[in-house]
Order: sequence, then C-alpha cells, then structure tokens
Amino acid sequence: MSRMRFYRLGLLVLLLATMLVTGYSDSGVQPVAAQSATPPQQLLTDQVLSDWTAAGPRVIWLRYPDCTAPGGAAAPVVMVRIKNTGGFARSIYLRNDPRAPGACNTYRLNSNIVADERYIYWVDGTQLVRLSVEANPGDTPEPWGPTFFNDTVELSLAHGQIIALQQQDCQFCLFGTGFELIATADGSSVRRLLLNEFGTMPRFDGKYIYYKDANTALRRFTAGSTETPITIVGKISEYVVEGEQSICFQITCTTTSYVYYIQTVGNNSIVRYNNIDGLYQLMYLPQLPGGQLGRLYGLALANRFILGNQSLFFFEQRYIPCAIPPGCFVTAATDLLRVVNSGGGAPLDLYSRFTDTDHRAQNVQSDGYNLYWAEQTINGPLSPATLKRLPANAEALPKVNLTVTGLEITQGIQRSDNTVPLIRLRPTFVRVFARATGTSVTDVTAHLQVSAAGSAPPR
Repeated sequence: MSRMRFYRLGLLVLLLATMLVTGYSDSGVQPVAAQSATPPQQLLTDQVLSDWTAAGPRVIWLRYPDCTAPGGAAAPVVMVRIKNTGGFARSIYLRNDPRAPGACNTYRLNSNIVADERYIYWVDGTQLVRLSVEANPGDTPEPWGPTFFNDTVELSLAHGQIIALQQQDCQFCLFGTGFELIATADGSSVRRLLLNEFGTMPRFDGKYIYYKDANTALRRFTAGSTETPITIVGKISEYVVEGEQSICFQITCTTTSYVYYIQTVGNNSIVRYNNIDGLYQLMYLPQLPGGQLGRLYGLALANRFILGNQSLFFFEQRYIPCAIPPGCFVTAATDLLRVVNSGGGAPLDLYSRFTDTDHRAQNVQSDGYNLYWAEQTINGPLSPATLKRLPANAEALPKVNLTVTGLEITQGIQRSDNTVPLIRLRPTFVRVFARATGTSVTDVTAHLQVSAAGSAPPR
C-alpha cells in the first residue's frame, strides 16, 4: 500500500471516508491555513447566475430558466438586484414571451449586461437598451444608442462610456471587428471598424480602447482616432486597465497609465505596462512548491488603502497533476485570492478554497472597493452558484507552516505503524497528526482524496 497525501492538514483532524481499500495513489500535499481571516460575505447562495454585474451599491444578476426542471418551461427570464451588503433581492425585469404550451422560454439577451448606478444596459435583438435599476417587472427597456449588425455583442462600461464590440460580417462591410463608443449620458456614439481584425475583451480607460485579438495579443488604439492599433504584448489570457493616475509629493507629480495582464508565453506571470513611457514591469511570478502546477486568473483592481494607487487582486489555483497511470477522476486544487501592491512585491493571501481544476472562481469583478466572484460546485450555465463579496481591505491570511507528523488508517483498531489489515468496503477513519511551526492555528480543515491502485479512482 503506497502512502497517502492530503491537500489540507490540521493539528488533529479526524476524517471519515468509505474507501475501496486496495491501495492508494499519491495525490500531493497542500497545507492551507484557515479559509479567510476576513470571511467573504455570501450575497447569493444556490442561485442560477446566467450573468451578473457589480454596479455601485448593487449587484444585478440575470437568470435564464432551466427548461429541464419541473415547470421550467413556463418560467420567465428574470433580472434581479440586491444590495452589495446583502439583504432582500428584488426582481426588476421579467421577460416571458407568448409561446405554445410546454414550449421553453428561448428569449436570450444578445450581449452581457453592464450597469452604472442608475441604469442596466444590454443588447435586445440588435438594439442597445437600458433599464433603470429602480424598475419594476413590467417596465419596458428603452432603446439607447445604436443598433448592431451582429446578433452577439460584447459590452464593457467605464468612464461613462459603453464599449460595444461586434464581429462585422454584413452585406456592405468586410470581415472585421466593429467598436462602438457610446455615451451613457445621451446614447451618442462613435464607430470604428478594424478590417481583417478580430477581437474580444474590449476595455476603455478614458483615452485608449483595448482588446485581445485572434492571436491573444493585447492591442490598443486611441478612442476617436483612425490610428493603426499597436500591440502591447503577445499571448495573454486576460487584462485590466487602470487609466491615467497622478500622484503628487510636495511640488512633484508623477503620471502613470497602467495596464496589467497575465502573460501566457514563456511563463505564467503578471506584468504591468505603462502607456506613458512604454516600460514593462514584472509584478508577480509564481514560485510553486515542488511538483505543483498553477494557473493565474481573475485580475481586478481595487482600493485597498485610502491613499495611493489601486492594488492588484488575482486568483492563483495550485494543484498537483495526477500520475498517468492511474490518473484520477478529478484533480484536487486550492484557489488562493491574492493581492499585490501597485509597486509590486510579495503578494498577500486573502482567501483560500479547496476545489478542483474543473471549478474556479468565475467572473471576478471589482467596484473599486470590493471584490466579487461566483463559485460553483457543478459545471454548467444553469448550475447553482454562490456569489461572494470580499472588501478590498480584508485582513491577510496568517502564514503557518504545517507539517504531518503521523497518519493512522483504522477501521476500529490500528497500531501506530498501520500494520492491522484493512477490509475492503468497510467504513474507514483516517487520523492525521500535524504540527504547526510557531503559533497554533484553529479551525483548520482537511481533505482526503483516495484512489485504487492500478485502476481508475472511485467516484
């Protein structure tokens, strides 16, 4: 019987597992302290979040009906709001078009939703519309701004402007990406078509429009200009923009215009680019324990301190790949929410969660002072999720080194050297003894992963 490893280990943890006791495969050790020094608030629990956005003091989410559920075919498309501090959730928009009895509600928005403190915006058909955040079910969204050639549009909102991106393929235009900069104040817009250029993830920082092209390069052009876009960097997964910031000390002021991105070529790292001087700075390069792999995602900017630039927040998922053979049904992982100051340096850990590589925090957002994300236990667009909020100034997790000093596998009676035989399919207790270097830690959990030697792991 090969030795077993754990992902979270406590000072004294008793776990119960029903196992096929024919042997075990190594699955790696990842000791993690308490989940969060400042526990995130659960704004919504077990809700279908087809889309959602944080806007000012509210969170607004969209729910499409699950037509496979009992009564789901008759259900409407619903838009709901809730305060970002929690409380009562109120429906503000319902859409339930007439259809044959038993037919599913097939209405879908043709974009994601974006919002400011007064209105929610989306594309209905080919028309951009808006709806007051104070609306009631039955209120009709009003047309606001342009219509689009394409049925699917990607929106973002910043600096009082909506950035709409659509892939152009129409009778009177060539293939390319259409950008529309739409003022939320009056719906006026400026259009720019980039021929033979395909893009996604549009952003606006008050001066530049950014996007990720078909080759995953990060590109930029000045809003309202006809200049050729420039490439900031090739091969990224995601990015966030800060825009121009001025910091003054006595009579000297420094202006910056930062873009942060996750680079996927060469190494999985976070880099900062300054539009002012064209310089790059490495912000974070993972230093993983032996045997572990990691992925970075979920970039967001928020004010951790009253003064100074915004801090950079991101998730880092760490895991140990399963040996092949025998492989494993799922690959267990730990998600860490980390923060690094605008000048770089060692990151602080704010939150951790035990999960697996198929489930990560989704749609990470910031309202400038809080971080929001969704967590699912089952994959799928109609799967329930929990929406969480964590203040940007949350207390960091304590750094504790936990060491396993012993392990006992028992079905009732066991010696310290685990020489008492085990019986297949009998409920089995695993007792882990661990020691903390330095201060004792309370409320530590553990996770047990088991697989049968020489075969696929049990489900």
